[in-house]
Amino acid sequence: MGHMHLVLNHFPVAGLFFCLFVIGFGFLKNSDEVKVLALWSFTAIAILTLGAYFTGESAEELVEHMPGVAKAMIEDHEEAGTVALIFIELIGVLSLAGLVLHRKNKILNANLLKAICALSVIAAVLTGYTANLGGQIRHTEIRAGYIPAPVGGNPEGAKGQ
Repeated sequence: MGHMHLVLNHFPVAGLFFCLFVIGFGFLKNSDEVKVLALWSFTAIAILTLGAYFTGESAEELVEHMPGVAKAMIEDHEEAGTVALIFIELIGVLSLAGLVLHRKNKILNANLLKAICALSVIAAVLTGYTANLGGQIRHTEIRAGYIPAPVGGNPEGAKGQ
């Protein structure tokens, strides 16, 4: 299941940007059909995000004892993921509500769509931050203060002296 976390965690990050593009296009073209597609897409991302979140524990078990992995980094990633999850699931619930209302009376609530857009921008920032924290767990090259190892074993970087 730890591998599934690595597979699924890309959906919230990329998916939110895709959904924002779709709903923005729906507003630009004034197309209810495209806006409905965006609502379905937000709902799908909310479901996939649950998978990413709930496979995190098994991913933690795989890496927590590896050299260079700090428990504090994992905890920071998990806490950020929880906040992002709350926003994305709220977006999913609001999207479902919008779909139900649309099915019932064939009207999309503009204020609801605007709220979903605003929450999605916040959620996109949160998921980007969460992804960055998660990447730092195993990718030392993106950590703050990273100093690459010298090339060729020469610490001063001098060539041929």
